[in-house]
Amino acid sequence: MENNSAKFSYIKIAVILAFLYWIVESLIKFFIFNEKELDLIPTDIRELTMKITVVIFIISFGIWTEISSNKMHNQFEHEKSLIENTKIETFQNAARIFKSENEQYLDSLNIYKSIIETAVDGIATINENGIIKSINKSFLVLFNYKAEEIIGQNISIIMPSLINLDAGKYLNDITEINIHSLVGAGRELIGHKSDFSIFPILISISANSEKETTLYTLITRDLTKQKEDQKKLSDANEESFKNLQKFKSIIETAFDSVSIFNTDGIVQSVNNSFIKLFGYESNEIIGKNINLIMPSPFREEHNTYLNSYLVTGIKNMIGVGREIQGKHKNGTMFPLFMSINDFNENGEKFFTGIIRDLSDQKKYERKLLVAKEVAEIMSEQLSNTNESLVQSISDTDKFQNQMIESSKMASLGAMSSGMAHELNQPLGAILLKSQLIPKLIDTGKFEKVVQVVDDIKNQSIRAKKIMDSLRIFSREDKNTVLEKCDLNRIIIDILTMYTQEFELLSINLEVNFGKDSFIILASYVQIGEILSNLLSNARDAVKEMSLKNISINTYAENKTIVLEVADTGCGISKEHIDNIYEPFFTTKPIGKGTGLGLSLSYSMIKDNGGEIIVNSTKNKGTTFKLIFQSQGETNEQNNTIS
Repeated sequence: MENNSAKFSYIKIAVILAFLYWIVESLIKFFIFNEKELDLIPTDIRELTMKITVVIFIISFGIWTEISSNKMHNQFEHEKSLIENTKIETFQNAARIFKSENEQYLDSLNIYKSIIETAVDGIATINENGIIKSINKSFLVLFNYKAEEIIGQNISIIMPSLINLDAGKYLNDITEINIHSLVGAGRELIGHKSDFSIFPILISISANSEKETTLYTLITRDLTKQKEDQKKLSDANEESFKNLQKFKSIIETAFDSVSIFNTDGIVQSVNNSFIKLFGYESNEIIGKNINLIMPSPFREEHNTYLNSYLVTGIKNMIGVGREIQGKHKNGTMFPLFMSINDFNENGEKFFTGIIRDLSDQKKYERKLLVAKEVAEIMSEQLSNTNESLVQSISDTDKFQNQMIESSKMASLGAMSSGMAHELNQPLGAILLKSQLIPKLIDTGKFEKVVQVVDDIKNQSIRAKKIMDSLRIFSREDKNTVLEKCDLNRIIIDILTMYTQEFELLSINLEVNFGKDSFIILASYVQIGEILSNLLSNARDAVKEMSLKNISINTYAENKTIVLEVADTGCGISKEHIDNIYEPFFTTKPIGKGTGLGLSLSYSMIKDNGGEIIVNSTKNKGTTFKLIFQSQGETNEQNNTIS
C-alpha cells in the first residue's frame, strides 16, 4: 500500500509541473505573435524562459526516473519475497514428502519383518564366510536352537553337508549366473538339530550385494513329513500294483463271464470266460454293443430296460438277474443267467454284466424231472409184492441218493447264479478302478490313487467273504463228521450270499442272536446247507406277499440250542404239512423246485443229532425250528442284524 501511495504522489507532482510548463508556454505564445515581436522581448527574459523550461524538463525527467527506480525496486523486493516464500514452502513440502516416504519405508520394513517372523519356513542370513547374521523364529524351531546359541556361528553346525558339497562354489554359482532367488528350486540336504538328530531339509539360497559385501539368504523347509508321505505313497503304489495284478487275475480266471459297458451299451472290457463263452476275440467285442450276444427278442428287451432305467431311474432289470437266451458268434443259441448292476466312476455311469451258462444246469433239471417220473412209475410197478416192494425200496433208496446228489448239483447251479449276482458289483468295481489307477499315476493324482486302492481293497474283502461262504457247498461231506461249531458263525457265513438279493427284492431281514455264541456238535457243511434251503424257501414264500419279512433267531431253551427261521409268506396248507419231508414233494410249479430240499434237510438234521419242527398257517407264514444239544460252551455276545 505504501509503494502504491508514493507512486501516486510522484505522478501528481509530474502532472503539476507539466501543467505549469504548459501555462508558461501558452503565455509566451499569447504575448508573442511573431518573430518580430519575439525580438521585442528582452534577451534575459527569453533566456529565463528557456532556463525555466529546461529546469521543468529536468525536474520532470528526474521525477520520472525516481518513480521508475522506486517501481523497479518495489517489484524486485516483491519478487524476492515471493522467491523466499516459495523456497520455504518447497522446503516444507519436501520435508513432508520425506517424512511420508520415511513412514512408508518403516511400515514396509515392519511388514517384511512380520512376514519373515511368521513364515512357516526357516529363514537365515549368512555372510560370505558362512557366519549366521540373522534368523527367524521358524529357523530356531526347525533346528531346536536359541537365538544367542546360533547367531555368529558358522552355518556348518546345522548344515555340514552344505559345506561338504562345496558351499562356496554353490554360492558363487548363484552370483555368477545372477540368480538372486532359488526359492522353490533349491536342493535337498541333511539338517542337524541341537540334539545331534538329523532330518531332511530343502534349502534355497538368494544373494544380495551391498557395496563390497555379499549376504546370502537361506530359506529352509523340513521335508520329514513330505518324505513320510512319499514313502506311504510309494508303499501304496506298490500295494496297488500288487492288488491290480491280483484283481486282474481274479477277474481273468473267474468262471463267470464278466463285461463292462457304458450307457450306450458299448462294451469297455471283457474277461477270458466271456471270450470263451461267446467265441469272440476281445478286439471283436470291445467297442461293439453288448446286445451283439443276444438274439431277438432279448436284444430289444435289454435295450428297453436300459433306456427305461436311464430315463426314469426305475430298476426293472438293474440288480435283478434273469434268464435269457445267449447267441454264440457261430449263431448257436444257449440259455444263460445275466445279472446287471450299475456304478459311477468320475461322474460317468457304467454297467457290469456277469453271465453264467445254464446249459449244464438245464440238463440236470431235465434229467431230474425224468428221474422223478421214472421213480414214480417204478414205485407203482413194484408195489404189488412185499419182496418186490423191499427190493424196489432198496433200489429206490440208491436211486434217491443219486437224485439227492443231482439235486445238490442243481441247487449249487441255482445258487451259483445268485452268487454271480452277489459278485457282480464288487468285481465290476474292482475291474474299472484297477484300470483307473495307471491314469491317476500318470496325472500325478497320488492321493486319489490311495483312495482308489482302499476302494479296491474293500470290494475285494466283500468278494472274498462271498467266495468263503460258497465253500460250504463246495466241500465234500459224504460221511457225516460232527465237530464243535459256532452256530452264529454259520449263520453269518450263509447270510453273505443272501443279503443283497433280499435288499433287491425288498425283503426285510432281521437276525437276533442270543446273548451267547452257541457251540453245537454238528457238521458245519450240512448245517449250512439246511439253513440255505430254509432261507431259499422263505424267500420264495414272501416274494409275492405285500409283507415281506424273514427273521432268524438263536436262543437257549432247556439245555438245548434253537435256531428259528420264520417268514410272513404264503404258508403251507394243512393237507400238505405232513408231506413236506417226503422226497420229490413240492408245492412249487414244475421247473421251480426239486422237492428234495426239505427231505434232504430232514435227513441231515437227524444225522447231526438234532430235530426239525415246523409251524405254518396258510397266507400268514411259516416257522422252522432246528433244535440241537448244547455243548455247554458259550462266548458272551449280543447282536441284532436287520
